Amino acid sequence: MKYLLKVNLFTMLFLSSFTSLAETITTFNGRHFTIEIESQCDITAEDCENVRFHSVSLTNGGLLDLNGRTIKLSGDDNVFGYQFNHGEYIYRLSPDISSINYWYLTVLNQNKLVAEDSGVMK
Repeated sequence: MKYLLKVNLFTMLFLSSFTSLAETITTFNGRHFTIEIESQCDITAEDCENVRFHSVSLTNGGLLDLNGRTIKLSGDDNVFGYQFNHGEYIYRLSPDISSINYWYLTVLNQNKLVAEDSGVMK
């Protein structure tokens, strides 16, 4: 009986460790890009480096796959965005402060803005 109780307790603790980890897939639909964000982050974690970026250019059909992380946006403790590095380029997705479903994409090269887009995140 004690053994069975220990096994069940271990099983419950083991399985409960995965309940806060969830694969989340959201899609940014902008004017120039469609981007699928795939996140396997603990929903309570402020920092996570397990985020994937799958982008399609609506202009030329170009594809880009990157690994990235969540970023805490200044000014609000509960607002997070995403950052993805690709060589000298930094891709950032951040929500509009007035509408959580409206997002901005900024692409920087050596801290200079080289591209931007905006759209709905679903």
